[in-house]
Order: sequence, then C-alpha cells, then structure tokens
Amino acid sequence: EYLRMADFAYLDLLSHFHDSRHGGFFWSLRPDGTVLQDRKQTYGQAFAIYALSEYHAASGRPEPLEIAIEVHHLLERHARDPVLGGYLEALGRDWKPITDMRLSAGDMNVPKSQNTLLHVMEAYACLLRVWPDADLERSQIDLLRVMVDHVLQGDTGHLGLFFTTDWKPQSDQISYGHDIEAAWLLTEAANGVNHAPLRERICSIAVRIAEVTLAEGIDTDGAVMNQGGPQGLTNTGKDWWPQAEAVTGFLNAYE
Repeated sequence: EYLRMADFAYLDLLSHFHDSRHGGFFWSLRPDGTVLQDRKQTYGQAFAIYALSEYHAASGRPEPLEIAIEVHHLLERHARDPVLGGYLEALGRDWKPITDMRLSAGDMNVPKSQNTLLHVMEAYACLLRVWPDADLERSQIDLLRVMVDHVLQGDTGHLGLFFTTDWKPQSDQISYGHDIEAAWLLTEAANGVNHAPLRERICSIAVRIAEVTLAEGIDTDGAVMNQGGPQGLTNTGKDWWPQAEAVTGFLNAYE
C-alpha cells in the first residue's frame, strides 16, 4: 500500500517538478501543475536526493537512483562552496546566482544556513547507503567538518542558524528543535563514513547537544519549546516537529 503511494508521488515529482532542461527540481507549483517558483532551493534538492534514494531502495528501480546521483552532481558543481565549505542556500533555474536566497519569508536572506546544510547532510547519508561512492563520501566528511567546526557554536551545545559565506553568525537565536534534530542527524551521517576520529567526536557532540536541550528547552510537561536566545527562552510555543525530533534525538543520545 505504501509503495503504491510512493509510486504515485514519484510520478508526480518527475512529471511536474523535475526540470528536464537544467536538471534538479522546481521549488513550487500552482494548483494546475504549472511552475510557480523555478528556483533551485538547495534544501529542496536535498530532499529530492533523500526521497529518490529511499524510493530506489524500496522499489529496486534504477532510475530514481540515477536521478538522485544527477542532482548530487549538480549541487556539487553549482551550490557547493569549494573554498570555504558548505552549500549555498539557493540558485536560479539555470543554477546561476540570485539575490533572494531565503527558504521562507521568516528566514534571513543569507548565503548559508544550518537548516539547509543539515538536510544536505541527511540526504547524502541516505544516498551513501545505496551508492557508496568515494567522492560522495569525501563530500560528506567535508560537510560534517563544516557542521562541527562552523555551525556548532563552540561548546555551547547550540548550532547557529544563519551565516555569511565566511561563517560569521548572523543571528543569536536558538532553535531547540533544530539542535536536537542535529544531534541524531550528525550521528547518523558520521556512522555512514569511514572516519573513526570524526565519529567519536560527533558522538560526544550529540550527547552535549542533548544535555543542553534538556536543561534549557524542555517544559515541565516534557515537551520541547521552540526558541531561545542569550537571555533565555524567547518562544515557549511547542510546534509538532521538535517533539518528533526530540524522540529520536534523545534516544540517540541515550544509546
């Protein structure tokens, strides 16, 4: 039943979202299926890689893997920063630079963000499981180093959210959901590469992130609150997705 649903989603993705001219996937469509935003949001390309890799594993079909690999190569060619590391937020349909790279209206217009990098890392971990390519593994190791050397904010147990090209933080906001999500995604990605020292370092980091989230971001009812800052909590709301990430993130830290 789920595979039939995945077949339908795959057909829709390829029929309407795939850019047959420039490669990659459009960001959004109108209800009638015509393209609304043709930009190449790196976040969206990452989830396409993730989805196509999983669909290949579930269905055994070779074409989804071929497309996932193609999108990976496009990201490496156009979105990756070969000098300072990481990946740019967004590019135009033809993979040329654009001025407004925001993922959403609530995000800062900066060239690099934790959220996008986190999901490129997640996508590459999934792709590596079905396509153990040496170049892909090197890209993943480089990205893991970026995450722990630039996105992680020292020993605070927090990850920065928005950055300049040369990794200057542009916000002091803390997202507890993203922090605890990063804890388990970093571990999963590190376990998929052949680099024991990096795996050991990231295991310690994951536990530290979980400890800080537990100390600062958890309400008396056990739920994860949304946001904080240098002076403490700034948003005590409880969106659904931080709770889901916390289940996995805290279990990962316990293990």
